[in-house]
Amino acid sequence: MLRTLFLTLCGALALPASLVAQELMFCGEWSNASLRHKGEVTLRVADTGLTWSNGKSEYTAAYVDGKPGRMTFVDDASVYIAYGVPEQNDQNAWFLGKPVSLVRIFYVSSELKTSQLKCGY
Repeated sequence: MLRTLFLTLCGALALPASLVAQELMFCGEWSNASLRHKGEVTLRVADTGLTWSNGKSEYTAAYVDGKPGRMTFVDDASVYIAYGVPEQNDQNAWFLGKPVSLVRIFYVSSELKTSQLKCGY
């Protein structure tokens, strides 16, 4: 339901050219993580969206929106907002060790909650 609402609001948008290749980033742990989401996280960003894994499970979210410095992704349970994302003309900037912050917004027991993740150090 959250995904449908967000996609309806954002509409179909073009993906920035800088994300054609997917790159692996190593991250810390999610803040405010449930037992299912605990653990060190790896993050991949590709032309279709992002994938993250904690070594136990893998999650994929589709790209829905992007502006310089920020990209938004969504799956059936969460909205992900990535900050520190390179400009469209900054090819392969995911490799350059620039830190990226990822915020996950999700719905639990009638309230919205957030969780944060730091990547790329």
